[in-house]
Amino acid sequence: MSAKRSFACWFSVTISFTLVLTLAEGRAQNSPASTPPPQPATRPAPTPEQLAIQVASEKEHQREMDALGITELRSGAEGDANSPHAANYDEAKADIYPKTPDPLLLNNGKPVTTAKMWWSKRRPEIVELFDREIYGRTPANLPKVTWEVASTVHEKNGDVPVITKTLVGHVDNSADPKITVNIDLTLTTPENAKGPVPVIMELGLSKEFLAMMAKRFPQFAAMAGNGPTWQQQVLARGWGYAEYIPTTVQPDNGAGLTEGIIGLANKGQPRKLDDWGALKAWAWGASRCLDYFETDKDVDAKQVGIEGHSRYGKASVVAMAYDPRFAIGYISSSGEAGAKLYRHIFGEQVGNVAGTPEYHWMAGNFLKYAGPLTPGDLPVDANELVALCAPRPVFISGGATNGDGWVDAKGMFLAAAGAGPVYRLLGKKDMGTTTFPPIETSLIDGDVAFRQHTGGHTPGPNWPTFLTFASRYLHATTTAATGPGVAIMPEGTKVGAPVYLTGDQDRERMLALLGLKDSEMRHRPAGDAKAPDATNYDESKADVFPQIPDPMLLKSGQRVTTPQQWWSARRPEIIADFEREILGKAPANLPKVTWEVVKATPEKYGGFDVISKRLVGHVDNSIDPQIQVNIQMVLTTPAHSAGPVPIIIELAFDPDFQDAIATPVSEVVPVGPGHYGIEFEPLLKRGWGFAVLSPTSFQADDGSGLTAGIIGLMNKGQPRRPADWGTLRAWAWGASRTMDYFETDKAVNAKQVGLEGHSRFGKAALVAMAFDQRFAVVYSSSSGEGGAKLYRHIFGEQMPNVAGPALYHWFDGKFLRYGGPLTAGDLPVDNHELIALCAPRPVFIGGGASTGDGYADPSGDAWADAKGMFLAEVDAGPVYRLLGAHDLGTTNFPPMGTALINGDLGFRQHQFGHTPAPNWPTFLDFASKYLHSK
Repeated sequence: MSAKRSFACWFSVTISFTLVLTLAEGRAQNSPASTPPPQPATRPAPTPEQLAIQVASEKEHQREMDALGITELRSGAEGDANSPHAANYDEAKADIYPKTPDPLLLNNGKPVTTAKMWWSKRRPEIVELFDREIYGRTPANLPKVTWEVASTVHEKNGDVPVITKTLVGHVDNSADPKITVNIDLTLTTPENAKGPVPVIMELGLSKEFLAMMAKRFPQFAAMAGNGPTWQQQVLARGWGYAEYIPTTVQPDNGAGLTEGIIGLANKGQPRKLDDWGALKAWAWGASRCLDYFETDKDVDAKQVGIEGHSRYGKASVVAMAYDPRFAIGYISSSGEAGAKLYRHIFGEQVGNVAGTPEYHWMAGNFLKYAGPLTPGDLPVDANELVALCAPRPVFISGGATNGDGWVDAKGMFLAAAGAGPVYRLLGKKDMGTTTFPPIETSLIDGDVAFRQHTGGHTPGPNWPTFLTFASRYLHATTTAATGPGVAIMPEGTKVGAPVYLTGDQDRERMLALLGLKDSEMRHRPAGDAKAPDATNYDESKADVFPQIPDPMLLKSGQRVTTPQQWWSARRPEIIADFEREILGKAPANLPKVTWEVVKATPEKYGGFDVISKRLVGHVDNSIDPQIQVNIQMVLTTPAHSAGPVPIIIELAFDPDFQDAIATPVSEVVPVGPGHYGIEFEPLLKRGWGFAVLSPTSFQADDGSGLTAGIIGLMNKGQPRRPADWGTLRAWAWGASRTMDYFETDKAVNAKQVGLEGHSRFGKAALVAMAFDQRFAVVYSSSSGEGGAKLYRHIFGEQMPNVAGPALYHWFDGKFLRYGGPLTAGDLPVDNHELIALCAPRPVFIGGGASTGDGYADPSGDAWADAKGMFLAEVDAGPVYRLLGAHDLGTTNFPPMGTALINGDLGFRQHQFGHTPAPNWPTFLDFASKYLHSK
């Protein structure tokens, strides 16, 4: 290893937290091999003390290799794509060692079939193997720790009054007075708590160190993020938080193995090959913090969770595995030596962990597996480490491959899946799948949880999901009252606290309120045309319910003949039907949203000078401070326009929103699963601007999120009633709040603001257009069932699908009936009337080819039913004509690729799959009739 590379590796270790260099230099080693790594930031020159630590670390490393009889170790993976040792980021090459140890197979080959066998036989076997080969043995008779409350401060974190105690754990060093070990811990609890509270403890860096790094690298402060901190999110649930500094227990370098608690236990002598390493020592320190919590009346010590990121994610899962008192774990980007399978050869490898910069984390014996032995020779793997946590809940987290690939999100998922059999044996639930999910998918319905976010090497994006998961387990022990019409809450839920229900639990609860059971719901047809239970893709069989509600017929039977009758009588009737039966009614007195321009950046986009504003809409949560809601948006306008400009708002999927907030701004629209972005440069060429809104920033896209977000805030964290609004209406509400902001921004012509949304967000865009008359034009792409498609046109997706567990939250509770005893023919309205609510303003509906279902066969978009959407537009035509606007101009379904854009209703079916992109130019031509820049 060259001196330059040796120091670079050593420096990354001495800072104790890989996130620091992540921010400082873009974490080159995390970039996929196909992506050129960014140029590293200039590093400060090492001090003499640092050089001495490096030399001592290398000397101890060599001593342990000599003791093992090893002359050479395999090189670890490198971030340089041109290196002969470049890290593998090709999933097809990752499974070199496909046989993973079975956690339910005893060493003698007998299967473990009972919980008693697990606890008495198999678990001790696994612990012994981890102790001997990987993490090392914790010494017996370790010294006592005496805790001192150094200070107590009454302060505020955000708006929450808190009590913060600074604590020092003095470790008895009578065995070797030359070595002093003091554990740094701070504990913060809500000042107004009525009793002991759950606590989340983070393994992290000292405030002094973070301040020093922020001063040395000013970009840290700029990249710290917006919105509530993790501590504030914890306080919002009525819990406390603690911050423990592991390096006060054991230094994070090999030279320190004769110092800290490891050195103290060995009286300053070098460790034996099966002695513990730093990860086990840091976990020991976490357990001593838990000892203190058991003495503090402000803490419910039976409800203490542990969280750590990167190397501290490794230490956190070790602590969780070895100390059954920890109630729950958030294991973030722990990678190799943490929750990642050693046998999954992707990103960081055994050779990295066994190398000079990191070997001190492990037992000396671990070095063998980077020398004569391989990961395939390990007697255990990380699936068994996760299994040692069972039956307690564990949340495993990682970032995108391009940003956090070094830690191998899939390898961690596979370990979590491999621990599932143990959780099931002990009466708990696994993740519910062994198939690696799309990015941003929250697998939190079981007791082993997983989510890969779209960010880099950071725990931040997954904190809200973890806290939602954790709220199933952490709470006070007051039982809530129930009664007719009152939501049934999980046993032990604190009165007034936000309730956590999984999507399945919430749907079951709602069905019960409606007097239904899931067994009474109609079968949900499959999208795959080749499946035995496939949905209908035969147009000749689609018109099961030919009678379509007449938008021009009052409920009294009288015909609507004037615009005044439409506005005063018929339109309110249709709105009432949609609110009562389908979308739900938005609550009265919704909270105020205060918009903050977090950052305004002059930049270039496709050769155009623009101003990009990063905006956050802070929703007033005074009715329930435990629930925080923020609307996230980016607005980009031409820098040199003569006046306010038209705007198109994209309701964006999370990956597309993350691309929109990337710095520098990305001008390339990514493609692939989860990406449905559109090209913005054509807007700038027209002199318009654009905005990108994240609907899931203010209302999650799953049933478990209905007690959070804006819906949860309005219900004060309690489950909704059958008539309450669903997610589509909530997303539309958020779009309207962006319009409130645009009305205050002098760069925007708020009378010329259009909407674009695809798929589920195509539904939301159409709902926003229907319910807020300020929007000037809309492009609803492939919105299908629940959007622009007639429910009565039985083709592609059907009502039982959108009333099923995965999608029911889009609608009000009453809508479930139409996936059960009632049918589409029983609906008092249909989606031609949703389009009619937009009249006389222009609506453009787009869809893909009907030759592929869009899922099993992604070449088409039949699931969204282009003809069903066309027919809905045709049937909205009479309302447009009544109000003096133009309809489609035909009632005949046009040939594919035909653009119907001469009227105020527009339609085009493109020849591709489930994507908005092919129809985007046609929509812009259509919108240009209505939107004009100066």
